[in-house]
Amino acid sequence: MTASSFQIMQCEHRGCGFRFPVLVGEDRVQYCPRCGGKIHTELPGFSPLVVNEDLNEQELPVIDVVFDNIRSAWNVGSMLRTADGAGIHKVHICGLSPTPENPKTAKTALGAERVISWVYHLNSLQAIEELQGMGMKIWALEGGPRSTPIHQAIRGMRPNPIALVIGNEVSGIDPEIINRCEKVISIPMKGFKRSLNVAVAFGIAIYTLRFAAYLQIFSD
Repeated sequence: MTASSFQIMQCEHRGCGFRFPVLVGEDRVQYCPRCGGKIHTELPGFSPLVVNEDLNEQELPVIDVVFDNIRSAWNVGSMLRTADGAGIHKVHICGLSPTPENPKTAKTALGAERVISWVYHLNSLQAIEELQGMGMKIWALEGGPRSTPIHQAIRGMRPNPIALVIGNEVSGIDPEIINRCEKVISIPMKGFKRSLNVAVAFGIAIYTLRFAAYLQIFSD
């Protein structure tokens, strides 16, 4: 995949000075989108920086993720992009969760939907049972009396295959799925709301689980 090239434009108006990127090759911006003043090219022809770190895959746990009736296509797309970045084995999209064929999903996935392995299930509980039958440990990202803060839950964790379940933005995870889980994990919260956007919470959790070994959290 060829990296896109951008240039930085800046408004010449003294009272403005608005500075912004534009994609090289698109219709040339003639005037400042903020004040309508003249603009000039401040920095031409640069590409976004990317992370390219070669990690030992054998040290990373195999993780599947299960989307239990996620209602927002935007959230699903964002989570697919995160799952791809973390090297997730497979995404199980369940129930009313939008699939990558949804244009809104693809818009936030930014191409990840074309490369990540995924499968759709009508019934998330049946999907969990199938994964358990394959020997995967089922963990849930959820609150409640069984929940353990993620930084505590991963201490002593072995790199066994795990399926992490993420639930609906409003109703959470199906209670029957919670009953089938080996562990329920949560992200510590200090603010008034005591909750995060599901895609943000997913990103925190999945990177913590996937790269815990590199944080030297695994214990003997």
